[in-house]
Amino acid sequence: MGGLYVNVSLHDYIRGITNINHSSSNWTLDPRVEVNEAIDGYEVKRGVGNQVSAEFNLLYRFHSAISQKDDKWTADFFKGMFDNKKPEEITIPDFIQGVRNWEKTIPKDPSKRVFGGLTRDPQTGKFNDAAMVNILKESIEDPAGMFFFSAILLRRVSELT
Repeated sequence: MGGLYVNVSLHDYIRGITNINHSSSNWTLDPRVEVNEAIDGYEVKRGVGNQVSAEFNLLYRFHSAISQKDDKWTADFFKGMFDNKKPEEITIPDFIQGVRNWEKTIPKDPSKRVFGGLTRDPQTGKFNDAAMVNILKESIEDPAGMFFFSAILLRRVSELT
């Protein structure tokens, strides 16, 4: 599943949001693919410079517009990891220790891990399908921050004019 997620992210998702799917380019951010094209007459070297970080800086800016529900979940999760400290009070050693402590709570056996307040059926070890579908449904319907509100505002303005 992890490999599928990586392939979808590197090929379909990034090419889609950059509108490369409608071109003849075979460009991808996949680090496993050899770059055979020269840019401005210069060969593209692997692992040199900040080409990928510059692209990600532009591509992932919209991720700051997460939903209020996701923001609250993240804030609550971090409060638990760092003894209710405010983000600006967390030092690098605090962060490292918090992550280490949290990591110790994760069962080594993936079939014992839980998330989102869900529990596993004692006989089958599976999560309740309806509960998982509900989490997915609520997440899909949860508006993503200012982009959602900007879209509503723009629609309202266009209706008035």
